[in-house]
Amino acid sequence: MISGGGWAMPVGVDRRKGWWGVRYLGSVCDQAGFRFDPTPSDGDVYSLDGQIFMTTTLSVFVQVKCTSRPITRARSYRIRPGWRRNWERLDLPGYFVVVSVPPDTTDWMEHSSKPWTTVLKSAAFWTRIDPLPPDRKSITVKASDRLTVDTLDLWSADLRARAAAYGFGGGTA
Repeated sequence: MISGGGWAMPVGVDRRKGWWGVRYLGSVCDQAGFRFDPTPSDGDVYSLDGQIFMTTTLSVFVQVKCTSRPITRARSYRIRPGWRRNWERLDLPGYFVVVSVPPDTTDWMEHSSKPWTTVLKSAAFWTRIDPLPPDRKSITVKASDRLTVDTLDLWSADLRARAAAYGFGGGTA
């Protein structure tokens, strides 16, 4: 980043959180070996930030939010009308992911001079957003539902079950 002299200034913290959350999820997918295709920047159209391909042709959908407030037990989010419209159209599983980061951006990563010791100081939590009952007003993300590589195995099983119910193919991983 070039700073000063009117060249370039960092974007605001809210935008950086948005980028961080999506990239953090992408890093977990990279670790697990699943392809994550994020929606182009600022193109989530209210509710879908990307897809995780569990096979060559089938994916789950994700909405990612990033917060600097830690999730110690649970956090609820009011379902916005735009989210509802998109979530109700999902034929395949969808998930709401909340990435939690420290309030100060300089604390999001710890860099060490030792090899392999850059630490991302983040945590992610999730809940499924489909099927969405018509009377549901909010969703709750629980601290017990921590997003890890193992979570993607659960999501893959959800996808297999949904694909089988709809008679979808799926290719190979």
